[in-house]
Amino acid sequence: MTGKRATRTLTPTLSVAIRRRRGKLADMRMKRLIRLVLGWIFIVLGVLGLFLPILQGVLFLAIGVVLIAPESPWVQDKMERLRRRYPKMGSTLDRAQARADSLIARITPGRGE
Repeated sequence: MTGKRATRTLTPTLSVAIRRRRGKLADMRMKRLIRLVLGWIFIVLGVLGLFLPILQGVLFLAIGVVLIAPESPWVQDKMERLRRRYPKMGSTLDRAQARADSLIARITPGRGE
């Protein structure tokens, strides 16, 4: 080669695959961000609700914890302990987690998979 940098051209299918992967990563980041923001908003509302008679503090805290659980190993550990200690509550937590996942999926924009 005579001083020119060799440029690699990607095949069209490879470049499409790279763009799809980047899109999926961006979607995952967006879902994580939405989950964390909503979870912390509910936790703050729950703490306020513990002191204000208008808000249901425990309910908001529970919703916030369910939203944050997939992102926090500490919360996952505590929820797993709760499932083992109270098996009936475990099925309720599983349903709540599935519902939160479906709502987050509905909120985030899809990329036409």
